[in-house]
Amino acid sequence: MAPDHDDRRRARKTLSVFDDVQTAQETKAALEEAGVPAADVSIGEDADAVASLRAEMREELTKGWVLPQASFVATKEGARGFVVTLAVVIGIVVVLAAPLALIDFGFSFWIRLLIVEFVAVSMAFVVALVVGPGIATMRPQVPMAAERGTTLSVESTSPAVQQVIADAAPIRIDEVTSDGTPVTTVMTESDHGQGTSVPSEVGRAVHDLAANARGDDYHDPAVATSQPTTPDLDEANDE
Repeated sequence: MAPDHDDRRRARKTLSVFDDVQTAQETKAALEEAGVPAADVSIGEDADAVASLRAEMREELTKGWVLPQASFVATKEGARGFVVTLAVVIGIVVVLAAPLALIDFGFSFWIRLLIVEFVAVSMAFVVALVVGPGIATMRPQVPMAAERGTTLSVESTSPAVQQVIADAAPIRIDEVTSDGTPVTTVMTESDHGQGTSVPSEVGRAVHDLAANARGDDYHDPAVATSQPTTPDLDEANDE
């Protein structure tokens, strides 16, 4: 029995998440047209939802930046935001700082320029380190893929099958074992132009900063109205 159990654990399948049930059903039909047996395709299974959540959390750990010696942790989106912000800020400060080298504080012009630019780039690095991840990291109230979508799993990991699924623009595609253990992430929504991006997150980041000033971190009216209200403890005791 042991070899059979090991074979089941090694077997892989493609697990994807779509925005709605209709898109998942249309993708299933496309897979069947491509020659995939209907019995090999499952939609909305609870076990697949758990496996997708595990795969997304695994991706956050494996593709994030974790630098314990620098006390720095960033998700994939946060790391991308840092790089993009650093490039933009460096491009700005290099131009703005250059005229400061014209001030004669000793040394030759080129030495002064080198000193000024070094200081400017250092400041840009600090700004990008704080602002970039803060803007690009997905907000806490954004649900994970399996929490807001519908899963579709296929008992195959062939490139042709995964391409059919990718053409339907899913939220994410992962490879998992038959018992739900994550193996690798094939793609996410950010890979095909959807989801979080630095420009789209700027407005939300400003909104969050304003909410922080009012003492209400990450306040989102849409989320707040959906949260259950907690009864006042004093009133409950009085009753």
